[in-house]
Formats: sequence, C-alpha cells, structure tokens
Amino acid sequence: MKAVRPMRALALALALAACGGGGSVTTTLPIATTTSTTVAGTTAPEIEQFAFVRAIDESEIRFDPATMLTGEEAVEAAQNDGVLAEGETLPNDYYISNPDVEETVATLASDGTYVIIGFDRYGGLIDRQLAREELVAVLNGADIDAFYGIVPGGTPMILTLNGETVVAARQQYLP
Repeated sequence: MKAVRPMRALALALALAACGGGGSVTTTLPIATTTSTTVAGTTAPEIEQFAFVRAIDESEIRFDPATMLTGEEAVEAAQNDGVLAEGETLPNDYYISNPDVEETVATLASDGTYVIIGFDRYGGLIDRQLAREELVAVLNGADIDAFYGIVPGGTPMILTLNGETVVAARQQYLP
C-alpha cells in the first residue's frame, strides 16, 4: 500500500466522517492560495502657498509664489533684500519676499473653497465665500467695488494645493 501524506490523510478522514464512513470517498486537496497586498495609493499632502494670482479662468489659475513674513523674520529678510536699512522698522510688521517672479499653473477645483474679503453694508470687512465662477469673475475685475484689495493680475492669496490642484484659496488681507 502506498504511503499517504499527512495533509491528504487528514482530508480523507474528514471526507469519510462527513459521508458517514460510507462507500463513496471524497478527496479534498489543499488549494493553492496567493496573497496579494494592496498598497494604498499615497496622495501628496495639501500645502499652503502664499502667492499673487496673475490670471484665472474656469479651469486653471496662474500664480506667482512668494513668501509673506512677519515680526523679526520679516525685518531680517527685508534688510537682507536691501529694502530696509539697519535700525529701520516695517510700517505694518510684514514683508513679502518675492525675489524671483515666476508663474506656476494649477487646476482650479470646481468644488473648492474660495474666500474673498468683501464689505458689509456698513463698510466693514467680511469674508465672503464664493463659488468658483464668482471667484473667477471677481479676480478678473467684476464688481470690484464690493471687495477689498482686489488687484486683477496681482491679488495676494493663500492657496491650498493638493498636488497640482488648488482646492482652496483665501485672499490675504494687506493693510
């Protein structure tokens, strides 16, 4: 008689027990298995970028990245750039460093969060959330008197980028 491997013997015993030990025999063989590991797709972390919006339309935004600094860091950077002499102070405690004028292009998310500084009915400043189409119109000069500090081709904003897509934009207040 031929030797039966332990795995097959166990399978044969289980099959006979399931059949009540009768005459028919079911042989169960081990099934080859494979293990697949799915690595979750990694997405780039969202980053915030201070920038001047140079151009915008329904699908894309063109901007010039810059750095906005405050406090001692701003004074030091302004002195290093030759804007302030030793002992001078910044009039509004901020400095925008933009040594290289460059243009970056990104997709403008249709469902993004877009906030522009507007005026309330008393002339005070308020944040106004706009749809993408409204943002495009305002930054291109439409209804400019209803908003504070809009400079078509140079409005300062903090952009939130997810990869190459702007998912949020908030106008940066400058005194």
